Amino acid sequence: MSVLATKPRMHLPAVATSRQRQHPHGAPGRRCRIGSRYRICTVPHELGAASAGMAGVRGCGSTCYSSGCSGGWVVWQRNWLLVSVLVLSFVGCPYGWRSTAWSSFDPHESVDVAAMREQSRTMFTFAFDNYLEHAFPLDELDPIHCSGRSVDRRNKDNININDVLGNYSLGLVDSLSTLAVMGNRTAFWLGIELVKKHVSFDQDSTVQVFEANIRVLGSLLSAHQLATDPRLNLKPPQYKGELLTLAKDLAVRLLPAFNGTKTGLPHPRVNLRHGVPSDGRSDTCTAGAGTLLLEFGMLSRLVGDPMFESLARRALLALWRRRHPDTGLLGSNIDIQSGKWIDTTSGFLAGVDSIYETVFKAFVLLGRPEYWKLFCALVVPALEHSRYNHPPLFLNVHMATGDVANQWIDSLQAFLPALQVLYGDLESAVFSHAVWAALWRKYGAMPERFNWQTKQVAFGIYPLRPEFAESTYHLYRATKDPFYLRVGAAMLRDIERHAKVRCGYATLHNVMDKSKEDRMESFFLSETLKYLFLLFDESNFLHTTVTEFVFTTEGHPLLLPWSLPNETTSSSAYALPGGATPNWGSTDDHGFRDVARELKYELQDRCFRQPWWHRMLAPPGLARNSRDIIEKAVGLDSLSATVVKSSGSLTSTQTLVVDSSAMQNILRQLGVVAVDELADD
Repeated sequence: MSVLATKPRMHLPAVATSRQRQHPHGAPGRRCRIGSRYRICTVPHELGAASAGMAGVRGCGSTCYSSGCSGGWVVWQRNWLLVSVLVLSFVGCPYGWRSTAWSSFDPHESVDVAAMREQSRTMFTFAFDNYLEHAFPLDELDPIHCSGRSVDRRNKDNININDVLGNYSLGLVDSLSTLAVMGNRTAFWLGIELVKKHVSFDQDSTVQVFEANIRVLGSLLSAHQLATDPRLNLKPPQYKGELLTLAKDLAVRLLPAFNGTKTGLPHPRVNLRHGVPSDGRSDTCTAGAGTLLLEFGMLSRLVGDPMFESLARRALLALWRRRHPDTGLLGSNIDIQSGKWIDTTSGFLAGVDSIYETVFKAFVLLGRPEYWKLFCALVVPALEHSRYNHPPLFLNVHMATGDVANQWIDSLQAFLPALQVLYGDLESAVFSHAVWAALWRKYGAMPERFNWQTKQVAFGIYPLRPEFAESTYHLYRATKDPFYLRVGAAMLRDIERHAKVRCGYATLHNVMDKSKEDRMESFFLSETLKYLFLLFDESNFLHTTVTEFVFTTEGHPLLLPWSLPNETTSSSAYALPGGATPNWGSTDDHGFRDVARELKYELQDRCFRQPWWHRMLAPPGLARNSRDIIEKAVGLDSLSATVVKSSGSLTSTQTLVVDSSAMQNILRQLGVVAVDELADD
């Protein structure tokens, strides 16, 4: 059957193997299927030749490309990744394949891995040194004017700044784990000393709980773990756990967000000194309320108090209980007091995005199988309702019906291929990534929003976001395909070419004309350059020594804790900011076990197989000693199924092979290239 004959909405992949597996924490795995056998979708003729989620939380021109289209596939005929690259790379080619060569990455390029690794290190050093010289102890660097910025005291409603900046040296704190990962022990020690001397959370600053959690709390926890792991020899002289002390202090100052809400959902913002503002808003985005679990859970493990994890879990369950009864979908904005949805747009858009990876990684990091069940309950409906063949994207849909809600996708959705790699759906990850690779190739940057219907940029800003780099890194770790090295090299070159200014790297105001804004967000240092560095650093300790970890949504590695605390500690000992009295009820499981029992019957065969250590595809690096990295890769409908074997090391993963004649048939159906252009080797 033709690939184009598949129905518009795709079924999910069945991640299945021939034998039962054992869950890492002792619970047996179970064979599961989702829908029918997965068939890779391709771009239909109706789209012409183009296809391609709220900034803060995490249409094309006439230029087209020929190199890598007609003849480029020959080089790739032994690699099925070519199919996705060729099929989807014409996001920016509404007028065919007849113009200039690839603007950003060359499919024939041989990447100098060592040079690219040093390039990423040089870029980080340039940006970080300028932050220390011109901005520290303020929060961010304005790289064009070579100055610093912090809280906007004159305009408290400037949430674009005030949600993120808290007058706590954000640029330094958020960069600590990158200093460690890049192997600069002296700079890492210096960074910790600067934090100890200059960072205090006793600030009259109203910050967004989500941003303070992922950028600051997560960084402090990660840096503490890296500094105290005896395998790494990164512990500074005289270090006595000050980062963990700061982390707990910050978390306690965030606790008023959970105080007295009727639903268990946290307030979106708190004042670090006075608690919840009296005039604070009562609406929060789904990601903001549901992305606290990794950091709060890890803090509970490190300080031996389950209360932090319990409150974050309660917020997650409050969202889960409010999913739509017919579709199982979550909206993107909710009232924390009434529990009513304000914005019912659903999918993997910004405002929802990070809840999926948080729940999945909580399962891996914190070891409770209930988190896996919650992950399935949340992600399966999102995949089922938002994935379409026409075009082959994950679209934004209405929560109640699953119908398409709008015509744009946003750059934060580029995190999804990384998540797909981690839960074992490698094939879908390849195709998802190809969409974003096409957009980057077209614009030399990633537009914040792209209208897949008009084939135009809908919102052209690029604040040096990391999601595309993250997915590129994970796919390379899983496949070792050099294509992803070429993509990473192109990203480094394009950022250096278009964003570098006198004192750092500036936000691109518009990817079309590469105009700039005077801001360098901290995630450029904590995530974007970290992932690009790791892409080219095969011998990094995260790939060789400390392999049991997960990256937070801010790119901070958290190491897996194996000793779990007692779950009965009281929360009454904490003095909350502003003298507030704790009023969040019991800190037990809040019905968590009841939810797990309910999910046991609700999910049935609508869940992926539980991922086990050897399917984690590194990072989190849990596949290093496995015998089979992928036991079976689902075939391409008319293409024969392929099997990838490993002799025990990721580096020995074999290249996936597809039937080149079937590949030609797909491309001919699409009208992408003429028949006579499909020459064989």
